[in-house]
Amino acid sequence: MTDELRPLVPLAQLLERLAGSYAAAAEWTREIARADTLDALRVHGVADDHATAVRQLAAECGLLGSGRHAGLVPARLSQLQVLLDVLDGLDPPPAAPPSERPLVFTTPRAAAHLVAPPVRRLDLLVQDVIAGANSELHIGGPFWNRHGCDLLREVLLPAVAERQVAVHFYAHDPSSRAQPLTDLVKDCADYGRTSLYWWTGANPGIMHAKFVVADRATGYFGSANLSSLGLQEHFEIGMELGRTQASSLVDLCTRLRQEGFFAQVTEGPGRAPDPPVFVETADGKRRFGQLRSWHTTRDGRREADVLCRLSDDAPRPARVRVDESRIRLFPGVDYANVPADGARAGDGETGSTG
Repeated sequence: MTDELRPLVPLAQLLERLAGSYAAAAEWTREIARADTLDALRVHGVADDHATAVRQLAAECGLLGSGRHAGLVPARLSQLQVLLDVLDGLDPPPAAPPSERPLVFTTPRAAAHLVAPPVRRLDLLVQDVIAGANSELHIGGPFWNRHGCDLLREVLLPAVAERQVAVHFYAHDPSSRAQPLTDLVKDCADYGRTSLYWWTGANPGIMHAKFVVADRATGYFGSANLSSLGLQEHFEIGMELGRTQASSLVDLCTRLRQEGFFAQVTEGPGRAPDPPVFVETADGKRRFGQLRSWHTTRDGRREADVLCRLSDDAPRPARVRVDESRIRLFPGVDYANVPADGARAGDGETGSTG
């Protein structure tokens, strides 16, 4: 930038702030040139202190001649227009980095005094996210306990019953350890729209994320399980999610559901449609599956009809027939109602693991 144009920069910057852009400010200078007076800016609301500031900077940079009633200097006004056009063509300055969101914490009770305002408690963030939801909640975690579910119930039931918030739960497996969660899901389902999804991804992978997202706009994500230990006893760290983060997390959960990594409960809240099992597949791995029925072969062997993912890169679970020796039952799960020697309507073709 030449020394001749440099004194015009403060005036150009002021006009940009008043006009909203350098392009609009350049148009203002053309209006000034046509009217041959700075008073042309009055139609844009430039008056009082703003008008005084414009006039003062115009005088300092030589745009106005000397004397109280001195007129505009055309050559200087032309230079101002050139400067504004150049500034308009430059790349905009980099956006300011987003403000950092403070971390939230759980500490052992003996250290609770260390998490005091302005430091935020993790459990309060979780409850605030749920209490502020207006349309939907996505809640996930691998481990649950009864007292933790009671803490969630206090804010979940009003959300579902009073504000008709839809709640989607994501959990690792429907074993007996998940009973507190299934009870919570049943309670929520008594009042409104509630969904429960069990992880069906390949073993040994698990659904290990812990999160609460409200309305795709805000949420909690961190190390703490949504249990009493995670919310009140352990040393845990989390953070509040912004809109972009919250939305991307929900989008990923939706894609995982669509591609079969989560199995939705379809036969009543808190109860898996088919009881869970581990299946030893042909590649030698143990994979999560759902037991659909038992069948006895002509030579007297018993086989299981299961739904499971056959390989790590399988796009979705498939229905397969495997020998009973390849099935591992979950302790504490009731298999008494699994049908035997009967195909279910609409099941389609049956494959085999070989």
